[in-house]
Amino acid sequence: GTSHGTLRLRLARRGTVLIVGGYFLNMAWPGTILFFYGAYFLLSALIITLRTRYIAVIGALSATAAVALALWESSRRSAGHSTAWLHPYEIHSAQDLLCRIFLSYTHPVFPWFAFFCTGIILGRNLRNLIHFRTQLTVVCVTILISTYGLATILNSTGQRDNRVVFVLTAMDPFSHGLFYILSTASIAVLAFLIINQMAEKYASSKLVMTLRRSGQMTLTLYLAHVLVFYTFVKWSDVIGATGLDTSLTFAVFFWIFGISAASLWHHRFGRGPIERLYRLIGG
Repeated sequence: GTSHGTLRLRLARRGTVLIVGGYFLNMAWPGTILFFYGAYFLLSALIITLRTRYIAVIGALSATAAVALALWESSRRSAGHSTAWLHPYEIHSAQDLLCRIFLSYTHPVFPWFAFFCTGIILGRNLRNLIHFRTQLTVVCVTILISTYGLATILNSTGQRDNRVVFVLTAMDPFSHGLFYILSTASIAVLAFLIINQMAEKYASSKLVMTLRRSGQMTLTLYLAHVLVFYTFVKWSDVIGATGLDTSLTFAVFFWIFGISAASLWHHRFGRGPIERLYRLIGG
């Protein structure tokens, strides 16, 4: 088997590749998520061999840090201070990059590393999933009903006019509030449980096989969608900004073709071209 040191080094190398690659891709594709996952890999290199209970604690600390930061930022804003530096629109310095990775935008470490830790814990218990799938489903549904129900009640009674209550019960993905974290984690786990059960039930079906193969080429597909956008929208103007219907149609056609092509490639050649390069550089 792979030694702990080798595993940590591999995660660190691959995380570094994603951060560096994401930094340069961001110049052409603002808002790329690559360096977020690079950060997750670097952090996971430090914790991957820890016991599950410690990983759960680290995930909880990530979520707590996000909520504390949201409360602090709300307090600063209410006092008339600007917190714009926490949310750089573009990356021009190391501070901008660190703020983007850890604190702001779509997938910051605080709180998204909590979701990553949840995934690690689920991954470690895949073989035993059948024994606690029902209980986990009940817990997730209970959390969802409780968070949405309580937020609705507090909103109707005016309690959410309080700044602290509003931040804690916010559901906006950019709010990083407590209820957002709890509800998002619950939805993600429920989706995982449903997909896992369906994949096991129809493991030999063509659809599941296609998705399984293409799922092993997600990095190639991710970069391909950037290239396709530039080719058909930015450079050639074949597709114009005519509305949401055009965007959705374009996206649906791309993913149908992309998933089919990726599955065929993987069936015939194995790993995708970007995955090969990624492993060559990242180990």
